[in-house]
Amino acid sequence: MKKIITILLILIGTSFAQQDLFLSLSTLKTKPMALGGAYTAVEDNIVSALYNPASLNLYEREKKIRVTFFLNPIAPSTLIYEQLTNTSAIKSNDNDVNRIFKNSLLLVKGVVITAKFLDLGFIFNEQIIDQNTLLRQKNMFADTDIWNNCYHSVITRVKLAERVSLGGSGSVYFKSTGEKTIRDYGFSYGLLIKPAKKLNVGMVYHYMPQMMDDVRMPLEKLVDQTINVGLSYRPFTSTILSMDLRNLTEEKGKSMVEAHVGVEQRLFSLLALRAGFHDERVVPNRTISVGIGLIDSNLLFSQKNQFAQPHFLMNYSFVFRKEASEVFRYHLVTFSIRI
Repeated sequence: MKKIITILLILIGTSFAQQDLFLSLSTLKTKPMALGGAYTAVEDNIVSALYNPASLNLYEREKKIRVTFFLNPIAPSTLIYEQLTNTSAIKSNDNDVNRIFKNSLLLVKGVVITAKFLDLGFIFNEQIIDQNTLLRQKNMFADTDIWNNCYHSVITRVKLAERVSLGGSGSVYFKSTGEKTIRDYGFSYGLLIKPAKKLNVGMVYHYMPQMMDDVRMPLEKLVDQTINVGLSYRPFTSTILSMDLRNLTEEKGKSMVEAHVGVEQRLFSLLALRAGFHDERVVPNRTISVGIGLIDSNLLFSQKNQFAQPHFLMNYSFVFRKEASEVFRYHLVTFSIRI
């Protein structure tokens, strides 16, 4: 893994002032960011629900009801290690019982209840991409005050017909401003249509929290009160081509219509190679991304309990973002175990 990261850094080059930002404690964004954020029309598990709640789709084979848990072993392990090796990492108002309880909560990243025509999902402790917070983190796995810089979401997806789904989600956001932590709410409404067997068309409207309406602007480029449209096409079973058109109804002048594109190529069930790109209009800000996924967890389950899409246990993405004369290098990691 270290060799792969080193090769990627060499290929990108080091001709600008650069800063490394690590989003690795508790995130599902690794795969979408590797595809340039072009995920509005990609069907997936709770990962895609962050971008279009109508795209949440777990199982190919229908059953009366299923409950699926997504576990993140990194977050609780990181916090326990830091608190054991660094007493300053322990908050003064936390006792041992509180610390154990809070760390245990970080293990469960999400839960999805699946019925025949309805999916109800919950996502917990999704890190927000705040550059000021992430710049203070100097290591790959470290505590970036996760409790005060995250959001939790509830997602509902209704399958109206074989090829049409509607979805909605509500999220509560927490963001630290240094002196205090502010809290606000956001919503998303989505539609997913399958006009052909290998083609998906998605549409989503994002309503960001008003006290932090740019909370998903850095890197994700999701603007408040806009409609985004996406296409995803599978020319082969192991290949995904995706494209998003962002900010089609943008009214506040923060961003113009822009295209995001991505590609994924799976090699059997052991490895997935990904790449993405988007370039902002007018302002010369460019983002290039590459990533990998390792070991599809479907290998561990019987056919009737396999996901409709691959679910890789480990995902890594390297995102190179150039803003004028400054360069930000994002390292995103997701470990996800489902039971």
